[in-house]
Amino acid sequence: MALPGFRFYRQDFNMDPLDYWRHNDAPDRQGLTEMHYIEGLYAYWDRLAATWPDGLREEYASGGRRIDLETLQRMPLHQKSDYWFDNEVDQASLWSLRMCNSQSLNSRLPG
Repeated sequence: MALPGFRFYRQDFNMDPLDYWRHNDAPDRQGLTEMHYIEGLYAYWDRLAATWPDGLREEYASGGRRIDLETLQRMPLHQKSDYWFDNEVDQASLWSLRMCNSQSLNSRLPG
């Protein structure tokens, strides 16, 4: 993996892949394509981190709706969403992020 001068990586994925994933899987095998995509994405992010440990990485995807515990282990959350145009959406995402960070994450962290 050679990217001279790499210092910052931003993952942005503003599309809904669910229809593509479902179309690719047989009815009795739904979810396999999605699972392989996610496994590959995590492996890619891990390789970026191993190759450039001092590089900055961040995730913005679908207004922050694709940020899960595995993502948070690999990339810090620098802003709650890339959707900045609606005060009610902004307030709702702040509330959701606060609930996630203060209750869900803390209950899963040791000590």
